Amino acid sequence: MNAAIEHVQAVAFDLDGTLCDSVPDLAAAAEAMLEQLGMKPLPAKVVESYVGDGIGKLVHRVLTNDRDCEADSELWGKGFVSYMKYYRDHLSVFTRPYPETAAGLALLKSLGIPLAVITNKNEILAVELLKQLGLADYFSLILGGDSLPEKNPARCRCGTPPKFWVSMLPIWLWSATRATTSSPPKPPAA
Repeated sequence: MNAAIEHVQAVAFDLDGTLCDSVPDLAAAAEAMLEQLGMKPLPAKVVESYVGDGIGKLVHRVLTNDRDCEADSELWGKGFVSYMKYYRDHLSVFTRPYPETAAGLALLKSLGIPLAVITNKNEILAVELLKQLGLADYFSLILGGDSLPEKNPARCRCGTPPKFWVSMLPIWLWSATRATTSSPPKPPAA
């Protein structure tokens, strides 16, 4: 292994918005949910602005058309079931890995670096999406928002953040530090 990276013990990735652009399928599921509930559709850009913090929050935001409000529990329950049913059956209609994602993952794996995905998405959906995108075999660990008592990345409590970060694509892989920093860490000088 290259001396410059031999201290890297593993690399963890967020899924949506880091490895793949899943917004089109998330938005399509929101549109299908609203239609089934007899509600007006929202513009795709509005739904896109509501993505983050998991599907449960997305359903609240779409139903109320407000980032900070929560829907009535009965409406939310119906919406969540509708959303999940549609999304489960349409995970990768439009979702695609970002360019060169597979090549970057293959490089890291060829260097013997264990790779993991830590996402807010339900673990079963995350595993299935990675399979459909042809990326699942790169990862030795896939944790979803329902895998642990606390969701990641936004609420991750990681103790001392790792001392070194790996960057690939134009996106910093810093989800583990979102709880302690507002910007990606800078790599140490070589």
